[in-house]
Amino acid sequence: MSSPKSKKTTEDRDDMEQVCSEDMGPPVRRNSGWLDPLSTAESEDFDQLDTCTGVHEQVEVKKAWGSGRGKNGEKKQRNLSGKYLLVDAESGEGDLVGELVSGFASNVKRCEEYVKDWKIYKENLRENIQSVKSEIDKRKAILHELVDRWATGLHEQLPRSIENSLTEATSRITALKNLMKEMHKSEDKYRKESKLRKSGKGSTLKKVRELQEHFEDIGHSPKETTQLKLQSEEIVAESFGDLCGQLTGGECVVESAAPIQQDILPELQVISSFACQTRKDDRECGITDIVIMESGDIVLVDKHNRTVKMFDIKGCFRGFIGRKLLKEPSRVCVLTHKEYILVSDVARKKVLVFQADNMTYFGDFATDIKYPICVREMPTSTRNIAVLDYATKSVVMFDSTWKQTNAIETDLSCPAYMAVSQNMIVISDWKLNVLRVFSEQGVVLRDIWQLGVSDDILKGPQGLCIDSGNGNILVAEKSGRRIIVFAEEGEFLQTYSSALKMPWALTSIGNGRVVVAEYNGTIKMAQYIANQE
Repeated sequence: MSSPKSKKTTEDRDDMEQVCSEDMGPPVRRNSGWLDPLSTAESEDFDQLDTCTGVHEQVEVKKAWGSGRGKNGEKKQRNLSGKYLLVDAESGEGDLVGELVSGFASNVKRCEEYVKDWKIYKENLRENIQSVKSEIDKRKAILHELVDRWATGLHEQLPRSIENSLTEATSRITALKNLMKEMHKSEDKYRKESKLRKSGKGSTLKKVRELQEHFEDIGHSPKETTQLKLQSEEIVAESFGDLCGQLTGGECVVESAAPIQQDILPELQVISSFACQTRKDDRECGITDIVIMESGDIVLVDKHNRTVKMFDIKGCFRGFIGRKLLKEPSRVCVLTHKEYILVSDVARKKVLVFQADNMTYFGDFATDIKYPICVREMPTSTRNIAVLDYATKSVVMFDSTWKQTNAIETDLSCPAYMAVSQNMIVISDWKLNVLRVFSEQGVVLRDIWQLGVSDDILKGPQGLCIDSGNGNILVAEKSGRRIIVFAEEGEFLQTYSSALKMPWALTSIGNGRVVVAEYNGTIKMAQYIANQE
């Protein structure tokens, strides 16, 4: 007995055959049910099948069914993946395998053509790549050859070019230095002549130069006595320097026929020396100032160790002043009437006061000054204290009660040191290479820069002092490493360099003696004028 499912399957097949025999065309059964064979999609399928087979009459489309056995052994049909068979209208037979073989053969032929074309393309591509590689190699060889030629030529020309450039640069630098030197000299001369003209001494300077040219023309030696007529007055001088010392004011006036008598030694005679380096110093010495107290003790400013040191006249160390209080001391001064030691500190921007007897801190003043680089006491009845301000390029005056009274504008570029006497204030400028002399009221008296009648001038003047015995001005040169002596009126007297290494500060102790402090910490006492006692 057959199962209901097998029975239903047989009935479905009979129904399909019956329907396919009708004129309206065969229905097609899909998984979703029976479909109308005259639908748009099915009609397109029919047209395609008709075109492929070349049959123009009506065709029947049947579903390909397979055969098999069910669970109960009955024969059943199954759908072959929804394939359609072309069925001839008369014979009712179709050939699915033939169609598949013919389509496969055509595809194989087409693939062979594709493979053949690909092989040709691949061969052409290989040839193109080979030609490109050969062209790249050729151009590489050409490029390497050009680079080698350029490098060889550059290697040959480079030393000559460097040598020529160095020679040209050296010549230009030399010419520029000469030009700057001439410009500097011209500027200094013009400034000094302008100030002389303003002060009424222009005519004197002109006449002095005329006399100098006259001496050079007649060829007299300095020791020969020459008599000249100037404005109906007779002037007797043994040298041009003596003659300059006799001319004052706007007109030429005979002050004295006798020249300045000073037995200046040709060489500096060192009497004694000592080193101010102590065991408690953290660094090497950097001495920037030196003064002598009335007791004979020597007071030094050691900038590197940030302290002030005191020694006796024999060089024995006495003690420190402001060792842990000072930051950047620059100059020192001793007040004779109060026995105070003043130290200018540019880092603290004020002047510190210490007691001389016990070397203890007393107080400070000049707190409004921006850069107090130097401090000195005026040896006049007023006992004013002069503080040199590097920032404003001025000298600020304080009275004995530490109150500011007035200020003097210096019109300098880089003022470094200051020396004072009864009637003048001298300030050194290491950039302008000049010593400017002022009165206590601030009037510019003269500028000193030239060493005699030669072309030699000051070079980086630093420390200076005034010899109280004769008024001579002694200045230490940083660049020239020498000491130069000028008379009070600015006349050049002598220069010393043989016994000195790096003179930085100095002070006079009378009788033609001077104490020189070298920057490295060596203190030398020397004689520059023959002792007449």
